[in-house]
Amino acid sequence: MRSSLPIFAVALLAVVSPMLGVADAPPPGQTVINAVFSDAERETIRQYFLKHPDKLQIPGNLDAGASMTGEIERGRQLPPGVLQRARSLPQELEHALPPTPRGYERVILGGKVLLVDMGAQVVHDVI
Repeated sequence: MRSSLPIFAVALLAVVSPMLGVADAPPPGQTVINAVFSDAERETIRQYFLKHPDKLQIPGNLDAGASMTGEIERGRQLPPGVLQRARSLPQELEHALPPTPRGYERVILGGKVLLVDMGAQVVHDVI
């Protein structure tokens, strides 16, 4: 009788697993990603800007996003046209970090580093 228990458990798992996957599946045509900076990414970014603080701000305090820092929040969509004013991370920093999920970019805006869903223009994380 004991030998039938593992077979039963495997069969039950085979039946239940697809049902669990269906419950978690996003609607057709949509992908849901919980994209955030990892602790290691946060530390790499912080250490980089501690060594290169001048690369976080635009000289002369002309950072286009500085006036809208209250609008830069996790989970919030950026106003139209704002991403056009964002800057890419310095290449050496970007290369020190793992790749972002497809469709996401790390950018500097308003003196902050953002992880942005570029299609929806939604901020997923802020440093």
